[in-house]
Amino acid sequence: MASALAEAVSKVPFFLPETWPSERLPQMTRLICRQIEEQWPPFVDHWYGERYREFTLDPDWLARSFLANADKEAEGSRKLWKIAGGSRKFPFADAVRAHAVDEAQHARMYVAMLDLTFPGALSPRDAEALLASYPLYIDEQPPLATLERDLQSLLDDIVQMNIGEVRTRIHQMLLTPVALAVAPAENREQLSAALARIYADEGRHIVYTAEILETYFSLGQGPALRALYARRLMDFGNLTLQEVGVGTFE
Repeated sequence: MASALAEAVSKVPFFLPETWPSERLPQMTRLICRQIEEQWPPFVDHWYGERYREFTLDPDWLARSFLANADKEAEGSRKLWKIAGGSRKFPFADAVRAHAVDEAQHARMYVAMLDLTFPGALSPRDAEALLASYPLYIDEQPPLATLERDLQSLLDDIVQMNIGEVRTRIHQMLLTPVALAVAPAENREQLSAALARIYADEGRHIVYTAEILETYFSLGQGPALRALYARRLMDFGNLTLQEVGVGTFE
């Protein structure tokens, strides 16, 4: 067991959090490493990073990408809020609620980062209207869903959260040096801090979703989770290939 885990840890993908708790997540460490190695989805490949950077060299695309990320985080926050409301009988509901709050904040941060990178790209009036359209949720509790979600559908959601955060973290790694190079010098420190905050949050989201899945491995869900993770990783890979052609990288 120890040697198998050590071998898995040696292959831990570069995009996982720097403090990835391998000893606490032996099943998920093996699962993620094995599936990445077997499927090698496009978003972990060198050519994907090069393609992404080709798009970021276009200032208009880069500016639009900040707004696209803001919209994506806002929509993700709304979905997570609903998931939290439909999972109140499960012990992970509060963690999903906290994730929803994070993503609502990230939406606003991307709007701020657009202004730091391209000052004046949005008028104050447009920025205010955009921010007002985003959820906040800080002092709220998600409403109880009309129907409680079943465990299997919720585990599917959590698997997709985990993979989605992995892919988003890779995008963040690719975006950061370009945005910092483009931004005015006087804005780079503030922009770097915002980018680092989102990057760290994504790392926490990867860990907490993995911790939830690790718990259900120990409760007999291992075979179902392995099959589900493999299927969803393939789905994300296929979606990524579709997005590369139009440069959305969502």
